[in-house]
Amino acid sequence: MTKFYHGKTETPNGSRQVKKLFIKAVLENHIVSLLIMVLTYIDYTRKYNTDRNQRSIFLQILLFAKIALILNLVCNLLNPEPVNEFAELIHVLGIFSHAFQLLSFCFIPVLVDYTIHKDPSGSRKIKAGSLFTAVVYFIFLISFRSDRQIIHIIFRYIPVVIIIAEIVFSGKSYLKRQIVLLLIFCAAISIGVLSDRFLGTIDVIWPCYSTVLLFIYLGIIRTDLKIDALTGIGNRYAFGEFIETTSKKGTKENENSVCIVMMDIDRFKKINDAFGHAEGDNALKDMAAILTRSIRHTDFVARYGGDEFVLAVYPEYDIQKVMDRILESIKIHNEKNFRPYTLEISYGYDIYSQSRYKSMDDFISHVDKLMYKQKEERRRISGGSGK
Repeated sequence: MTKFYHGKTETPNGSRQVKKLFIKAVLENHIVSLLIMVLTYIDYTRKYNTDRNQRSIFLQILLFAKIALILNLVCNLLNPEPVNEFAELIHVLGIFSHAFQLLSFCFIPVLVDYTIHKDPSGSRKIKAGSLFTAVVYFIFLISFRSDRQIIHIIFRYIPVVIIIAEIVFSGKSYLKRQIVLLLIFCAAISIGVLSDRFLGTIDVIWPCYSTVLLFIYLGIIRTDLKIDALTGIGNRYAFGEFIETTSKKGTKENENSVCIVMMDIDRFKKINDAFGHAEGDNALKDMAAILTRSIRHTDFVARYGGDEFVLAVYPEYDIQKVMDRILESIKIHNEKNFRPYTLEISYGYDIYSQSRYKSMDDFISHVDKLMYKQKEERRRISGGSGK
């Protein structure tokens, strides 16, 4: 009976056929995984309409994984038998392979942290901790030449512990998404480690992990589709998805489901004409930042188009208090004289009800009219004209 183990093959007669099977298994597990990582890396490096920090972190994860995988592949190809002349080289390459693999694992929590908080400084702290963990792991591997399986298992699960802590203490609305990622990440590591350890397979952890990276990448792409590139908040597509989900919830529960606010920047065209489109972009960015700071994490905000923004607040909260906070934030922003103009908004809002409106489109049109009604009233009072 032939048994395959990590980095070596035990066979009664050392047959050439067994060696071929070993090499075939190694290539199948490693080449497919490497191909997924390389293609993902190439595709992502060509995408510029995305969060730069998130992009940098994920590309580093892919880079470390590719280095570890290539080193591991070389080790396996040099070591088809228990004893050979490359033993010392294989040992050194194996240590570096495991260290880079752990670095890739540990940068997953860095990505999770940045996804939740969007704070590069916080992510850098976790990144520094990941580098420290990899160095400690490297020292352990050098110190213990044999019986390192427990060390491998313990260190590979450190990223899982970090992600769990991040989820528990984050208090953000990304909770469900991060739990799904945690479960997939845990499953991938567990399947790979347990299969290689007890079933005698060869580095099954790599196809499992490449699947996790592909899942993360698809999630990033899907998220990018829902982010407004200029302001960093949700876009009209994200709002449509939110409304679809909310409408279904309202129908199912037969109750008012959400309060929608439509707002736009007054005299936005004059800002563009007087100060240029760059300042117009700054006005949109400032407005998005003000809205983000003024709402709860359970509320939803998006750029609807042009200088229009949309806000969704659940009915149990007092929407006028929310708007008062936004108006106060705009006032503080204007008093600081950041820009050569002041920001002002017009807005309209109402609570969506299935019994009052045939469709969400009709309701959005109704709220939009309320916004323009307020805008016209403000124009009459101020004697101004234009957007």
